[in-house]
Amino acid sequence: MPLYWVFPALVLIEIVAFIVIGGEIGVGLTLLLVLGSTALGVFTLRRLGQQALGALQGGLGYAAGGRMGAPAQQIGAGTLKALASGLLIVPGLVTSALGLVLLIPQVQNFLWSRVANKVNIRTATYSPNDVIDGDFTEVDPDATRIGGAANANSVWHQPEDPRDK
Repeated sequence: MPLYWVFPALVLIEIVAFIVIGGEIGVGLTLLLVLGSTALGVFTLRRLGQQALGALQGGLGYAAGGRMGAPAQQIGAGTLKALASGLLIVPGLVTSALGLVLLIPQVQNFLWSRVANKVNIRTATYSPNDVIDGDFTEVDPDATRIGGAANANSVWHQPEDPRDK
């Protein structure tokens, strides 16, 4: 099912909600409500972003020890909190209400329970004794390269400035 109709429908729903609520409480209070929800979204995104980063790092450390479950939960919670904050930041009454609903932990747990079995996280751990083989080539920085900036015929070549010597 194509989702190209979601954005225009959301715009129309937001306009109707603005007109209905603006008619009930007044335009000034409605604008104040929209601006307040945007400010709340910015504040929430900053606060939750820092918390989610710490929780994500803790969850990945948990998985690095060979245990699973925690990183997926942390990633899911962080994603839902970021989505909720984004919905609060978008100007609109309906998106702000959806953002507020997504901030409720019970709603997050319900949504996560619906998605958790579809998420697969793989981790790789390395010990200090692991050897990773690789090849390397030592390149002379003074050598001219065909087509490169060190080539005197290149458009990127900059002649040396006599003052640099």
